[in-house]
Amino acid sequence: MSYAYRVPFIDRGAELKVLEREYGASGFSLVVVYGRRRVGKTRLLREFINQHGGVYYVASELMYPQIVQEFSRAVYDSLGYLPRGRDLVEILEELAGLGSRTVVVIDEFQYVIEAEPSLPSRLQCSIDGVLKGVGSCMCFAALQYRFREEAPWVQGASLRKENRHH
Repeated sequence: MSYAYRVPFIDRGAELKVLEREYGASGFSLVVVYGRRRVGKTRLLREFINQHGGVYYVASELMYPQIVQEFSRAVYDSLGYLPRGRDLVEILEELAGLGSRTVVVIDEFQYVIEAEPSLPSRLQCSIDGVLKGVGSCMCFAALQYRFREEAPWVQGASLRKENRHH
């Protein structure tokens, strides 16, 4: 899916370089993009998806099963692949095993965590145990700056990466 904008995309060269470097690396990568509302997080990630393809999903305030269902639909719409998993972590593990570099963007990630508070720890376990050694997948999570204060796993720079490939 391609996104068209009327306003030119400017002043994001440094951020795009980080994303391109991660895209060129092998193995699983998690890149967390956070900042205040209306500073261009979504636009940055959509521009990247426009260049490389992949799954783009924007979460909203729903119950976790609905979020998983919508995410599965976004995967199918983008890749033509219907995930079997019934959990976001399971679906990411499936995508990592597809054999090609799969880019996944989950925008407004804070809504997913609010719906399923155990997700960050389960995702970390999956990164350490499964995702780091399976195929290649690149996942982006964009979230509001205010949520960063409540999420200690997101401390660091405004473009923070967890790169767990060896």
